[in-house]
Amino acid sequence: MQEALDRTHGFMASLNERIATPARQDLPLSTTNIYHGGPLVLHPAGPDNRAAPGGASHGEATPRFLRSGASWFGYADGPPRIHCRPGQICVVTLQAGERIEDNSLETDRAAGWSVTIVKGTRGVHASWAVALTPHIEATPAVLHIATTKRHYTLVLDPTGDTMQAVRFLYERDDPDTQPEPPADATRSNALPSLSRNSPPAGAPDFDFVISGANPVWRPLRIYRQGSRTYIQFPPGAIVARPRLVVLAPGGGKTGDYRTVGDSYVIDQRIEDALLIGAEPDAPSVRLTHRRAP
Repeated sequence: MQEALDRTHGFMASLNERIATPARQDLPLSTTNIYHGGPLVLHPAGPDNRAAPGGASHGEATPRFLRSGASWFGYADGPPRIHCRPGQICVVTLQAGERIEDNSLETDRAAGWSVTIVKGTRGVHASWAVALTPHIEATPAVLHIATTKRHYTLVLDPTGDTMQAVRFLYERDDPDTQPEPPADATRSNALPSLSRNSPPAGAPDFDFVISGANPVWRPLRIYRQGSRTYIQFPPGAIVARPRLVVLAPGGGKTGDYRTVGDSYVIDQRIEDALLIGAEPDAPSVRLTHRRAP
């Protein structure tokens, strides 16, 4: 048991090292700052990269048991519901020897999930995996993963207790494809209401320019949605807590914001702002919207 725990802890500790630069590649939403890399492009389903429907009437799978800190599902049991709360990372590990094919991830771009392919290396880290992170505005979504062996169908849920590690049990007579989840699997009224930190409905506005210094906490992106503005920092960089000064609208007032996960949430639609670091040289990063609201 201890050996299994050590392997799991080792996997989580090396996760960032195994994620190709940039550390995060956003599937659902484009990034503001090109310096940090663009989104991983999702390709629409087609006859060559999407399994045929396996029965929309199938129910969702439930975890069979917990072992080594992971939630274990039977692959043949159907599509599992993966619970992962905003700001946390959930790792779905595939079978040893299984690899994710190019252009084989499909999900709703507007659902607010970051999905990163973690390529296997050697030894205990030989298995490939998918790292999931929901953003503050995330909604339930279905993720399809086509691999060299099979086709996974996962229901992503930003509510409930986070499943930090997910693994599967396989049998010789397993089908090649997990069926589609029930039609109401991603309906918002089928889940508990989201917290007040969730933005109103509407398309996010990424039309910002990030300029100035390049500290380690330089934001990955900034966007507006509804009546709020969101500034997302690189993983772990939120601890730097740079000071936010809103230039417009507001005329240089210290911003009224709160920290949620790896982001600042500002309860207004800003047009121009500065982030000023606490380092001795006080590096500043400017966030400017390209046009008036």
